[in-house]
Amino acid sequence: MSILITLINNNMMKHFELKIPPLLVLVCFAGFMWLTAHVFEQQTIDIKYNILISLSFLSLAFLILLASSYRFKKAKTTVNPIKPDNSSSLVTSGIYGFSRNPMYLSFAMMLTALGIYLSTIQALVCVPVFVVFINQFQIKPEEKALLQIFGNAYSNYKKSVRRWL
Repeated sequence: MSILITLINNNMMKHFELKIPPLLVLVCFAGFMWLTAHVFEQQTIDIKYNILISLSFLSLAFLILLASSYRFKKAKTTVNPIKPDNSSSLVTSGIYGFSRNPMYLSFAMMLTALGIYLSTIQALVCVPVFVVFINQFQIKPEEKALLQIFGNAYSNYKKSVRRWL
């Protein structure tokens, strides 16, 4: 019985892999965070200078997003996260020398900025849930595709650069 449940879960999980654009995931999580902070009873936390801290996170997130997008454009490869099979070159320089997924890192930082701004536990808890979701349904399938395309070069890159930071 447990084998059957595992097979069903694996098939259900594969159904979501590379299907939902990460930008849409970001918007959905941000909307849910806002909703939980404004509609439901919330557990607020006192964060001094929450607006300043939020703007700092947001600014850094946009810089990371711009730097990572620039590297993809410079390498003339696809930035479409739903079609990693269309990758024409492996980007490992610049910000990609520090993180294999700086775009997703910037999304997590944007959500962190929102969570700090909202100053609720429920909103902040959404950030690690986002990370788990993106790891499972976006990053792991992307890594599988990139390993097939770039082989040892990608395998060596994975060994030398962390997934997030």
